[in-house]
Amino acid sequence: MLNSEDFKKEKIDYNERFSGILGSDYNLFEKSVPWHEELQNTIKETISNYCSLNDEAKEFKAIDAGCGTGITTIRILDADKRIKVIAIDNEEKTLKQAEEALKDKVDRIDFIKDDLLSALEKVEDGSANIFASAYVIHNLPIGYREKFFKEIARVLKSGGLFINADKYARDDESQQKEDLEEQIKDFNIYDKINRPDIKEEWTKHYHEDEKIQIKEGEQKAILKELGFDNVKTIFRKRMEAIILATKK
Repeated sequence: MLNSEDFKKEKIDYNERFSGILGSDYNLFEKSVPWHEELQNTIKETISNYCSLNDEAKEFKAIDAGCGTGITTIRILDADKRIKVIAIDNEEKTLKQAEEALKDKVDRIDFIKDDLLSALEKVEDGSANIFASAYVIHNLPIGYREKFFKEIARVLKSGGLFINADKYARDDESQQKEDLEEQIKDFNIYDKINRPDIKEEWTKHYHEDEKIQIKEGEQKAILKELGFDNVKTIFRKRMEAIILATKK
């Protein structure tokens, strides 16, 4: 277990991961991940299907953890007109990009600049229908995740949806190594647009991620332990996967 000083340090480390080039030019990330659009649209379709099962609901409260530039937020909003989103991010650069990109939907979004865990702790028990995120949880230090997952379970209603699209490490370590090598090669595309700086930063970021990786099987086990059902992988392409679960 982390002591208070260790936990504080883990928060600081996470907060700084997208404070530079990667935060400013995050929208260029999809150039190195050919199925990025498919992955994001799978989130939209899954949430849309979930909401369609309850025609009588007047509103769905969704939490977008680590909304970044709003790439996932727009999918959540477009999934169903009844959805209202709490969009949380700790990085001012990307949050401002999201606010600008989604200004025509401002009546359905509550933007919150805060640490993810701190923001979740302020949400009422069993008040959210949906927890969604993309490319966030794998960035969180291991000790931080332990508290974070408990907060997700706390804020979701019974029957609430957990959907996370992320860099879930393979349970097979040899396959994980192969996937990483292929992804690093794909960062060469940034040389073609004269952005070797982005190539360097993403390469470094991915190697750092390996030190705190979260495996697919590990995530499923955590969700089951916290009271989730129907835990399954609905998308997997190389390093990216989407894990879905329902709160009991």
